[in-house]
Amino acid sequence: GIFHAGFNAAYSKAASDAAGIPNENASAWVAEQVPGFDAVFAGHSHRTGPMKIGPQNQINFNDGPVLINAGFWGKNLAVVKIILKKDNEKWHIAEKSGWLESMKDVEASQAILDLTAYYHKKTLKYIRTQIGTLTAPMNAKESKFKDTPLVELINKAQMAHTGAEISFAASFNDRFTMEAGPIAIKDIYGMYRFENFVYMVEMTGQQIKDFLEYSARYFKLEKGRVFGRKDIPGFNYDMAEGVNYKVDVRQAIGKRIVEMKDPKTGKDFDLERTYKVALNSYRASGGGGHMDAAGAKGNPVIFKSSKEMRNILIDYIAAKKTITPSVDNNWAIIKN
Repeated sequence: GIFHAGFNAAYSKAASDAAGIPNENASAWVAEQVPGFDAVFAGHSHRTGPMKIGPQNQINFNDGPVLINAGFWGKNLAVVKIILKKDNEKWHIAEKSGWLESMKDVEASQAILDLTAYYHKKTLKYIRTQIGTLTAPMNAKESKFKDTPLVELINKAQMAHTGAEISFAASFNDRFTMEAGPIAIKDIYGMYRFENFVYMVEMTGQQIKDFLEYSARYFKLEKGRVFGRKDIPGFNYDMAEGVNYKVDVRQAIGKRIVEMKDPKTGKDFDLERTYKVALNSYRASGGGGHMDAAGAKGNPVIFKSSKEMRNILIDYIAAKKTITPSVDNNWAIIKN
């Protein structure tokens, strides 16, 4: 069995259960509960194992399927050895083992390099294509702790593509930086790492508030400093555009979103009204548990993009030609 799913089911169980979706790391469950597998190769979780790297760390799996995950980015090769023996004209498995081989010092195959050279060059030419110009530097270093031009750019592109009144987006790469000058396609892949599409759903003002409350559980306050919780992936902290609000991290989880205002009128945000909200396909489909926590799991989906969000960003910037980083500070953290 070769699955794009990890062995560590507990890693995302809480989020999966909250969203009412199957566990995304179920390879071990399959190995244990589905008969017939002699070996199961896992992925997705980026975690190597269960053995350590090196043939000296091989593990025998004679009482069940070989379980093995090479990790990510081709850093290791997962090796499974199966020894067959013949008794009374019938073959049977006498021994099964697995180990990981490091690829650190392995030379790339020249035959493969030659075979892929044309496509590699075409890919490089594509990702280096200039689509616009940035007038000032932009980075994601503090993007989870204050309103930044980078996340605002993503949200505005989502709103422009869908016609939504409000948009949710996360910062996927805290290390992303872009200097003033040409914007290339590769920069978009740097700032937006995932192959999401964009959806537009109907949500009430109260559901939007509850969505943001669930998102704001990401923060913890210690000795006057705000940190992101290690048990919540950073990509599960969403920021909104199209509504003004503050996140009071001094308050208990579930009571942190305050001072919600309509940016157009300056009046209190209408919790009874229904809004059109843009968000990525992972989130709209239940990823992270936000929609379930907001009571919006079954809300009407009124638009699904036919393009990936990265291509939507590319088109948005190409149409603008010049991007001047700006921020409206529609949200902020209160810590004292």
